[in-house]
Amino acid sequence: MGKERKIPRAPPKKPPARKKKVQGGLSLAQTGVALAVVIVAAGWWYLGQGNLTYLKPSNTDKLKEVFFGRDPWVVICTNSSVHEVFEGASTKVKDVNFGVLDCNAQLPSKKTTMQRLKLEKKKPVMFYSAYGRKPRQLQPKLLSSEYSLVRELRALGMMHAVKVKDTMHLQEACLSRAACGLVLTTSGNVDDTSLETLNALSDEFSSMNWVVVDASKLRLKSPSEKELGLPKFDSSGHRLILFTEKGESHAATSEEDDEMSNRLATPYLGPFTAEKAASFVRDVLGEQTERKPASVGIFGGDLALTKRKKPTPPPPPPQQTTTKTEPADEPPPTPLPTAERDAQAAAEKEARIKRELERRAQMDAEASDFIVSAEEDEYDEEEDEEEDEYVTLD
Repeated sequence: MGKERKIPRAPPKKPPARKKKVQGGLSLAQTGVALAVVIVAAGWWYLGQGNLTYLKPSNTDKLKEVFFGRDPWVVICTNSSVHEVFEGASTKVKDVNFGVLDCNAQLPSKKTTMQRLKLEKKKPVMFYSAYGRKPRQLQPKLLSSEYSLVRELRALGMMHAVKVKDTMHLQEACLSRAACGLVLTTSGNVDDTSLETLNALSDEFSSMNWVVVDASKLRLKSPSEKELGLPKFDSSGHRLILFTEKGESHAATSEEDDEMSNRLATPYLGPFTAEKAASFVRDVLGEQTERKPASVGIFGGDLALTKRKKPTPPPPPPQQTTTKTEPADEPPPTPLPTAERDAQAAAEKEARIKRELERRAQMDAEASDFIVSAEEDEYDEEEDEEEDEYVTLD
């Protein structure tokens, strides 16, 4: 037999290497990356909660909207980091835009924002603008706390209109615009209900300017309020009049209209409520000419404000003179019976006699006292004379 052939055995297989577990589930590098992602996400989330807008001095259209537009803006002037109070307040006030601008940078007009808005160099510099008002510089002390700044911004935004106090401001804020609503209030303080009505009109018809005039101190002239068709001033209700541009399609509505008139003045004669007043504004601004209220053509450059005369105080009430009034004719008293009348007369006579006797007795007593006193005086004088004689003889 041949030799057995040995079959070589395959080398033994090595067991697979076990993967080493990393304590904590993530490597140190992975943990660092994850932490960085969380921090960045948190930062973006925080910034997203505010509405900070970095304004460019070269963006003329945007700055015009910020300076003179309707939307509320509060802007801080800086070219470095933003004040923490300003940034914090931007997360709490949602109806105000917060802007950051380098106010010392030159604008396309070759002026800086500081020069353009005539801002004082009280750092930090802030200003507020809204509802067509002129930009108003805010005091730096408002940045002492978020509460102070938020409270001031909410107070500035309470009225969605411009308060006008002179003719120049009226021309600029109202009569130079395509459409304007002028509210003549009964006093300087507007009640809450009327303020809600005014704000509702301003918000609904935001394409037109809304201005407020204290009619208790100022009145319209050239033309007068009567010529404009406004009701007479009364402290019980506010009045409203709209001014719109006069187009070629508008025919003259009164004898006073002429070729020089460039605006239409339309008075509102109803109650000052949001629903009624808004319906009136829609009729004036709408295309349905048959529904348009009566209006008066005026030249906008002539309309002015003047002081209202104080009402004449009522005359003082007439002084009451004390005059003697004649007693009214009274019926004569009922006469007493004869017997009672005689008894009464006798009693009166007896009392009169008694009084006379008492008076005489008193007079006699006084006379006797006088006589005795006189005699005593004479006696004393005689004694004195005798004593004098005695002295002489000695």
